[in-house]
Amino acid sequence: MAVEAARRLGIGRTTCFRRVSTGKRESVTVGRLRRVPADALPVYAAKACRAAA
Repeated sequence: MAVEAARRLGIGRTTCFRRVSTGKRESVTVGRLRRVPADALPVYAAKACRAAA
């Protein structure tokens, strides 16, 4: 869930939802729900660290 992903990454819920909607964060649709795979979080964090360096 995007809220849990936001908490684990230390970012706000709105920022997380915005990144999911723009495609900057991987997500999958399950029925009517949008989920962020747990294995996508380390990949995203690594990309963010490289971009900041």
